[in-house]
Amino acid sequence: MAEKRSLDEEERLRRRKKKRKAAKKKAAIRRLKILLASLVIILIGGILLALALGGAFFKKSDESTLTIQKNGKVVFEEITTLNEDYYDAAEMKEFVNKAISEFNESSESGKIKMKRFEVHKDTVYLRTEYDSAQTYSDFTGYTVLTGTVKDLKKDGVTFDEVYAIVKEGKKDGNATAADAIKDTGKNAVCIMENVCVKVPGSVDFVSDPCTEIKDYDTVKITQASEDSDAVVTTYIIYE
Repeated sequence: MAEKRSLDEEERLRRRKKKRKAAKKKAAIRRLKILLASLVIILIGGILLALALGGAFFKKSDESTLTIQKNGKVVFEEITTLNEDYYDAAEMKEFVNKAISEFNESSESGKIKMKRFEVHKDTVYLRTEYDSAQTYSDFTGYTVLTGTVKDLKKDGVTFDEVYAIVKEGKKDGNATAADAIKDTGKNAVCIMENVCVKVPGSVDFVSDPCTEIKDYDTVKITQASEDSDAVVTTYIIYE
């Protein structure tokens, strides 16, 4: 009987060891799966971050657009046609790179980056990034001022114009300048260029002449006359 109990005890011990070994194996496999899942998440996150920083997620516009970003940077998407026999895409890219390089070398503060250059048939898409609206103005010669209404008034902007009220991405009646800039804490853009302007918010008022609302955050400015160089001062108030 004693010998039988001893054998039974040994069998129970073997079974316990086997269960513990199996449990440890399952735990190790579980930890390995968690580790692999974590590595995959980190890898995907790194790829997404790299793509975001590289501008891969920037939605391309279908016409030349100036985008004002929350961080104060300005992105310009220029869409142009190569309609001169002597002017090709390679020459254009070289010219732009040289102009940017020369500006960055001579500028004490403002910096510009070429983010994308693409050619499809005879259409060129160029995206450049500027560290501020002032840098954009300095480089292109087009006046662009950004900030709050109060900031721009301090800079001498008068906002003297007839305004359109904007609701749900459409013009909806008119307003005076006094009405448009009543809230001096709202954001504003003052620009002298025929281009689409996209702001980081919803447009509430826009100066009425030569403007079209493309979306709740986008205003298209058209030329004032048949002269393609003719521009008007456009004011955009948004929040």
